[in-house]
Amino acid sequence: MIHPKSLMWTGVLGVVLFAVAVYIGDSRKPVLEAPAPGPLVDGLHAKLNDVSGLKVTGASGRELVHLRRQGDQWVVVQRDGYPADVDKLRSFLLKLADARRIEAKTSRKESHAALGVEDISDSNARGLQVVLEGVNPEVSLIFGRSASQGTGTFVRESGDDQSWMIDQNMAVDSAVSNWLQRDLLDLAGNRIASLDIAAPKAKSLQMIPVASSGIAQFQLRDMPRNRELASDLVVDSTVGAVSGLRFDDVASVSASPAADADAVTIVTVVTREGLQVRARLWDVDGLVWSAWEASLDADQLAAWVQAEQKREVDAYQARQVAKPDDAAPSVDNGGADAVTQAADEPQPLALMDPEGDAAQRRSAIEKEQQRLHARFEGRVFQLPLFKADLLRKSLEAYLKPKA
Repeated sequence: MIHPKSLMWTGVLGVVLFAVAVYIGDSRKPVLEAPAPGPLVDGLHAKLNDVSGLKVTGASGRELVHLRRQGDQWVVVQRDGYPADVDKLRSFLLKLADARRIEAKTSRKESHAALGVEDISDSNARGLQVVLEGVNPEVSLIFGRSASQGTGTFVRESGDDQSWMIDQNMAVDSAVSNWLQRDLLDLAGNRIASLDIAAPKAKSLQMIPVASSGIAQFQLRDMPRNRELASDLVVDSTVGAVSGLRFDDVASVSASPAADADAVTIVTVVTREGLQVRARLWDVDGLVWSAWEASLDADQLAAWVQAEQKREVDAYQARQVAKPDDAAPSVDNGGADAVTQAADEPQPLALMDPEGDAAQRRSAIEKEQQRLHARFEGRVFQLPLFKADLLRKSLEAYLKPKA
């Protein structure tokens, strides 16, 4: 007969042996490796030429920005295929390719929101998902908050619970207008022959170059009697608005609000070469929209080409006459160096091949007009308010107050 105490100790021994067996078994299992730092996207530098699209998506899975490569250019899908800012895109992709994971963060889904890397299907998601199309495998990352101190951004690969701190401040731009190539018009002041402004219910203004040298480059034609300009450069500031002019946003003509014909300001710029740019400006809900067109005056272009050729040939011939007289004669060769120097200057194309030179000059202006036409056609552009204000100033804004 087995004594009760012996039975009890047998049970205890069994429990101990089971625990030892579990411990030994667990100790023989492979240890899971901790997440290791490294490139955020392995081998991305080598795949950058494969990228054919970039999408930025926000809360509730709403697509905010979609860039797509079409042939040899990048376009913004949300703006009817208007050209994208390639420099901005290139900078972002290179920074992404350089980014490295430096510290593993939480892999708990319930903690992702604290870092801003929760799933973007959440209507309250604060992060932004970036997808690179065309690479294999497709790159899909959720970018969250930046570090409160120092450099770094919280990132999580879509479909992976593990989050990371990376060594870059990756500010993902979710404003579609900021991804546009926003250059609209760039006409230097020394090219402009006239700038006309026809505002509703106001006298038309024309600005023309100043004939004599001085501080100002432009003046108002038909200045009112007994009135003076508010400053020497007040007219120049308006003409300068078409140099380096950039827009804030763009839309197709069909999607833009109709303009009231009685409230449209018309701005016409004519260059010395005969390029004519005409803009219509109007207000919509506190914003200024504009429609543009570019044309070319063939007669004015021909006259400009002829004048430029004559100016260049005259200057060349003047140098040929002046050089031997201006150069100091050499003791050794009786001044032959000066004659050689003058003879070494190649003749300008306008003298050697006038027709070929004229064709080159015409072609440059014609291509400029064609580029502008392609940019303007079928689109309207939202202008920065300060630029629009310069192009819509009234006559009194240019003048000193009446005495």
